[in-house]
Parts: sequence; C-alpha cells; structure tokens
Amino acid sequence: MYDKSACLIIVLIAFYLGTESTFSEENMENIHKHGDPQTASFIAARMKHLTAVNELKQVKNAVKQHQLVLDLFKKVFKILDESRKLVASIESRADMTKKASQYVVNYLENIAFFCDLLVFFPEITVRHLDANLLWRVTLIDSIQDATSFNINFVDDTTQAQFEKAYSILSEGASYQNEPNQPPEVKKNTESKKTKRRPRMSSNEL
Repeated sequence: MYDKSACLIIVLIAFYLGTESTFSEENMENIHKHGDPQTASFIAARMKHLTAVNELKQVKNAVKQHQLVLDLFKKVFKILDESRKLVASIESRADMTKKASQYVVNYLENIAFFCDLLVFFPEITVRHLDANLLWRVTLIDSIQDATSFNINFVDDTTQAQFEKAYSILSEGASYQNEPNQPPEVKKNTESKKTKRRPRMSSNEL
C-alpha cells in the first residue's frame, strides 16, 4: 500500500496526464517571453515533467518508488501511443491546421516525459522495456519521429534527453544502471598440499 504522500504524487501526476496542454495564464506569460503558443505550451509541459520527476526522486522507500515509477511509466506509454496515432492521422505535415499542430506538440511532450522516466529511472524502466519489445520499438520510432519534425520549440535540454534515451534503448538488455563492481578475485580451487612430518615413535615421545 502507498502512504499518503505517495498517493498524492500519483494523483497529481495522473491529473496532469489526463489533460491536454492549454493556453493558461502561465502559458500566455510564456508566449510573451518566447513568441509563439507552441513554445509556451511545450515549456510549460516540460516544467511539469521535471517537477513530477523530482517528486518521484523524493520517495525514499525503494519499493514504493519502483511501483510509482512503473505505474506512471505504463500510463505515459498509453497516452504516448494514443497521441502517436493522432499525429499519424494527419494527412499532410506541410499544411497543418491549428488542431493538428497541437497534436504534434502534445506528442512531443509525451515523448519527452517518457524519455525523462527512462533516463532518470533506468534501473526500473529498462527492465520493463526488456520484457515488452513492442514498447521499446514504439519509443524508438517515437524518438525518430521527434527528430523528423520541422520544429524549433524543442529546447536543447530536451533534445539531449531524446539522445540519451535513444542511446539506452539502442544498447538493449545489456544496459545496467549499476555502479562499477570491483573485479572478481578467482579463488584458487586447487587443494593445498601440506607436508607432514614423520610420526614419532613411542620411544621418542
């Protein structure tokens, strides 16, 4: 069972994931700073992603953290897959409507969040991907999609996350997020030969 703080984290994150990016007052302020609604929407979403990651890092109980990350990982994948299908339904990327453009923004936001979970919690997420080949293929294809769009609102930090996640995925099951272990010292299995002195006679004793 989760404690109250862990439940609060998952509820808040689930609430965010259940809503699409909207142009709130926070977004409108970012629009004035960055010039266009897509950039504002993406930046606002990335701030929420990193807040969610930091909240998950604060969970000290390893078992609870593992379950929270895994539950969120599954939820993000479902949303990512849905947004990917919406983008695939766009007939022409050259002449996208405002709604279609928002599909692309939401898709990239979901890819970025999925990559965050993969990069920050690889010891949990990679193992799950190793057991779910479809997930691995979908994420690889999604990252490749992210690099194929003609966009200018994805920041350098997020681009770096895409590259790190792709590197982890390309290494496959061999990837392990474990500290370097000291080389194992092979024990000499050969029995040691001990020289026995001749037994003394009763007279010598």
